[in-house]
Amino acid sequence: MKCKNLISDLAAAFFISTTLITIGSAIIGSVYLREVTFGYYAFFSPPLIGVLSSLLGIVSYSKRELSVVEAIVRKGLHLFLIEAMIFGLNYASGVRFSPGLSVILTLFIMLVFVSVYVITWLNDKRVADAFNRELELFQKGIE
Repeated sequence: MKCKNLISDLAAAFFISTTLITIGSAIIGSVYLREVTFGYYAFFSPPLIGVLSSLLGIVSYSKRELSVVEAIVRKGLHLFLIEAMIFGLNYASGVRFSPGLSVILTLFIMLVFVSVYVITWLNDKRVADAFNRELELFQKGIE
């Protein structure tokens, strides 16, 4: 994979994940942590997690084409690293979750993870379909 593609893929993953993290944090916080209030510094949390999550996505990239099993294993490793990073950052900052909230947070992280890849795939499919339509028109013009 070219470095340009890697950088643009990481940037797209950053913006998508930061948006979904912000929305999900607002939902989970307003439902389960109503008594918690934050200062403006809390606005840095979603982009920080988005950057770190996107950078951890490097484990999914390879210079050669991956088999389906290899790709799934790498996506699983990526998800595990994100889960560990988020829980580790919270633990290091003194935040502890109840078992129930830990399960909800784990499921939320998985939902964001899957959503980022689905949105990215849908966008890539849209671009590929448009390219193929243009290619067909170009080929018809040559004939």
